[in-house]
Amino acid sequence: RELLDLLDRLSRLPGLTVAVTSGRSLDELSAWLSSESLVLLGTHGATWRRGGVPAPLLAENGLEETLALFREHLAPLARTGPGMLLEEKGHSIAVHYRLVSESIRQRVLPRLRDEIENLLKENPGFRLLEGRSVFELVPAGINKGTALEKVRSLLHLDTAPALILGDDRTDEDAFRAARPGDLSVHVGPGPTAAQAIVRSPAEVRELLQLLCKTRERLPEERTGQAEIYSEAE
Repeated sequence: RELLDLLDRLSRLPGLTVAVTSGRSLDELSAWLSSESLVLLGTHGATWRRGGVPAPLLAENGLEETLALFREHLAPLARTGPGMLLEEKGHSIAVHYRLVSESIRQRVLPRLRDEIENLLKENPGFRLLEGRSVFELVPAGINKGTALEKVRSLLHLDTAPALILGDDRTDEDAFRAARPGDLSVHVGPGPTAAQAIVRSPAEVRELLQLLCKTRERLPEERTGQAEIYSEAE
């Protein structure tokens, strides 16, 4: 509740836009983040919600047949590993293995990767996104960096500095899309294209609280136009 209130406060400050993008579907993201002042981007930017109204962002029509083919090939492999989950998101398909034991991972994941590589060879309009314990097949033009650029254009934020926060490999696309004047921040250890690193989600919350307090103290004529682009797993 405290975090949701903080995001809501930030999103209502003059001259500040808060967008949250996620590999999760827009419906799931909307259930978690109900504030209509937040801009939400689901499935890595395939769809978005602004002012409470959902709409396509990077999504294209005509994906159903290809995704059905992917499901036909991946579902049998997903059933071979207890704890493995096949998720269809409307514009992509993902296989989660976070709950799968290490022994089953060693047996099933090489077969799964081979099957995915074969599918991508036959369907070059898609690419593989690897997140935390997930393989996801998405249209090649859909990623968090492209989504960031599209949102900046649609919301007339091209000249606004952005604070870009993320902790996943899929967030690296957004870090690489950073412009001069932006600040990209990776959360946690590991190699990254981000300019800065914080150690944990707790430090992200401290950073956002500091930003909120600082912006609330500024006179309205100095708030300008700024943007926060936060990545949700």
